[in-house]
Amino acid sequence: MEKISRKNWALIWVLGMAGQICWNIENSWFNTFVYRKIAPDPSIVAWMVGVSAVVSTFCTFLIGTASDRLGRRRPFIAFGYILWGGFGVTEFLPKDPLWLAATCVVLADAVMSFFGSMGNDGAFNPWTTDISSAGNRGKVGGALAVLSAFPAAALFWHDRRGCRAAVCARSVSSWKLVFCRYAALTAAMALPV
Repeated sequence: MEKISRKNWALIWVLGMAGQICWNIENSWFNTFVYRKIAPDPSIVAWMVGVSAVVSTFCTFLIGTASDRLGRRRPFIAFGYILWGGFGVTEFLPKDPLWLAATCVVLADAVMSFFGSMGNDGAFNPWTTDISSAGNRGKVGGALAVLSAFPAAALFWHDRRGCRAAVCARSVSSWKLVFCRYAALTAAMALPV
């Protein structure tokens, strides 16, 4: 059984957490933002989910295959995570007219899903398989499973004012602060790659 180096364990934890934070923002907070700031219309979120599912599936196959053929996963991880986090600044999208705002958020979510799948599904997950063996893959899987519980707690902890500014934001400036802060955080977490 091969041992996973400390550097790789550090990357697993940091990148795993960055991916979970991005996923949490994209799939929970962005939906809350859309419902509160664009329109309380569940069909917009339904479109976001449907389009993102198609984009994510396509991107995972495309990037997974590309990273296999090139034999390099780290560039895909770095660019995917940095751009995934960077598209969290979608608070700056137009709010009127409603059809334009809805179209913009569906497209923004699709772009976030593309980069998320590039970094996480198409490159990071295969990389964890590449650096592990049958004997220690369970430990890696366990570490990644534990990470899925941390993002909400980490995001609430990181915001010193608690959930008021993060989840229950009422003003536009609060959402801008939340999205910009976590976009910068996740992009910074991917830089060591």
